[in-house]
Amino acid sequence: MNRKDAKVREFVWDQGLARVAASLMGVPAVRFYFDQALFKEPGGGATPWHQDHVYWPIATEQAITAWVPLVDVPAEMGTMEFVRGSHHSQHRHLIRISDESEGLYSRLVAEKNLLVEPTGPMAVGDVSFHASWALHRAMGNSTPEVRQVIAVIYFEDGAGLYDQIEGSQRIGYDVYFSDLKPGDVAGSDLMPVL
Repeated sequence: MNRKDAKVREFVWDQGLARVAASLMGVPAVRFYFDQALFKEPGGGATPWHQDHVYWPIATEQAITAWVPLVDVPAEMGTMEFVRGSHHSQHRHLIRISDESEGLYSRLVAEKNLLVEPTGPMAVGDVSFHASWALHRAMGNSTPEVRQVIAVIYFEDGAGLYDQIEGSQRIGYDVYFSDLKPGDVAGSDLMPVL
């Protein structure tokens, strides 16, 4: 979205959000990766359990998403749930978001008695950050209003690229990394250091 709208770009390239992301990851600087509109229509179903890093060719553990509501988001509009500590766990499967991922991770949560924590209601001005390997999902929207959220993804400056691995989709590889090859440091004018 930021490539088409200067106001969106100003928002997603905000230094304040980037500083918080860097602090949470314990790194000196982050690069902006991409932004994503996560609008869920009234009656929209739940987003299945998944891990974001499956889709990213960034060869670092230090990648994070800021989930920013653009409207007040009560729980029944589709807030998120996280499995506590899952970003540090061995439960990493190269599985795309799907009914299959929902089934696999729902069984894992039940069998291992993993602690699931909801964000609860969020207001405009709130931000939820989650690590790229954090197991999470969003609930369905049972309200008559559209849930409007923007996700902003950051990664550690200096991180390299890995090639596509089985099960991954390499989101944006051709757009963001077309002149790079596996092992190169990830970065371009589209991914500034913030």
